[in-house]
Order: sequence, then C-alpha cells, then structure tokens
Amino acid sequence: MSLCSSRGFDFFLERQWVASIAPDGCHVDGGRIIELKPSGYLQEEALIRAAMSKRQREFRSGRHFARKLLGSLGYCATEILARPDGDPIWPVGTCGSIAHSGELVLVIVGETGFFQGIGIDLEVDFVVDPEFRSLVCRPEEILQQGKFLQRGLNIAKFCFVAKEAFYKAIFPTSRRFLNFDQVYVHFDLDTNSFKCYVEDVEGCNSLRRAEGCGYFSFTERSLLAAFFIPA
Repeated sequence: MSLCSSRGFDFFLERQWVASIAPDGCHVDGGRIIELKPSGYLQEEALIRAAMSKRQREFRSGRHFARKLLGSLGYCATEILARPDGDPIWPVGTCGSIAHSGELVLVIVGETGFFQGIGIDLEVDFVVDPEFRSLVCRPEEILQQGKFLQRGLNIAKFCFVAKEAFYKAIFPTSRRFLNFDQVYVHFDLDTNSFKCYVEDVEGCNSLRRAEGCGYFSFTERSLLAAFFIPA
C-alpha cells in the first residue's frame, strides 16, 4: 500500500481503507452520522440521555453500524452498553472499536478467537501548533519528522491518531491509562505501518514492544489509524 492523498471527495474512502488493511476475521462498516430515532434499548439510551444532540447522533450511528456488523457474524441484535470509562461492552466472543469524526462513523469488529484487541481512530485533518507537537510527540518520534516532511506531512498528526488507535486496542484488557509520552511510535512509511513501545513502569524511560501492529493513512480531509492485537 502506498501513502497517498485523495484529490476528490470520496466519502467512503476511509471505510474502504480500513477494510483493505483489516486482517482476516475483521469486519468493517460505517457511513454518515445521521439523526436516528432512539434505539429502543433502554439501558443503551440511558447512556446518552443527558448528552448534547451531536453526541447522541454519533452514539446512535455507531451502535447502528456495530449491530449490523454483529448481525453479519451471527449475533442477535442487542444493546451495546459502555463501561464507566466509556469503552463499548462487546458481546462475549467479540471485540471492536468505534470512531467518529466530523460527519463520519467507522466501526470494526472481530472475534476474540482471532484478536485480543482492535482499535481505530479517525480525525478530521487539523492544524498543528508547537504546543500540540510537544504534547503528543516524544523526542525520538520527532527525529522521524524528516521522512514525513519529504511527503509534505506532519508527524505530530500521525503520532496522535496512531496512539489513539493503539490505546483503544489495549485499554479494554489492560484498563491502564496512558499519557502520550508513555507511548513511542515507530513508523514505516514504506508499508504505512507502525509499531508501539510502552514504558514498563510509570516514570521510567525503559520501553517494551507492545504486541500487535498498526497501519495508518490519510485522505484530503482526514487521518486514520488502526491497531490490531492478535489473540
């Protein structure tokens, strides 16, 4: 896969990219965030009762596509609740991730026989200032900026989406909160992939390689990353 930017406005480009890099056993769906009626699942709706209308649209759209994917795997339609930290509670035997950005929602689901964790992140393209870069990037990551600049890219944006995807993949099992500076991302621009290294002990600079592999891409309007941890 080559790193490229779309010149046109293909709304489904992001979904197609995730489907193209997802390993066997993953299922991807998504589309526009639209106004949907309450799902009828009372406990699920209670999670967004006090939320702003924008959040309600995102939540219902994400659950709508998640149920479609689970149905394709043979699971009965059911409510998808969330833990206190906000991550979805997937049916036993499955894991997945939901990402919203702008007017698009993406959902990816896999079975735990294949995956321990899956994470995706989708962000509308944004302007990076020095304060943001220093917040998101470790010094070692900034050293990789030269390769990104050759392609007119800013490494801070990709550090952000990569770390978000990685965090979504590991958190449901680790329940460990991580700061951006506790994760080091090494990018391979030839394969559009990345590996993640995590501090062993809080406050210690010793890093260990995290299991799994990530992939990244971008379009004219958005940045994407996905991370997969095998079972």
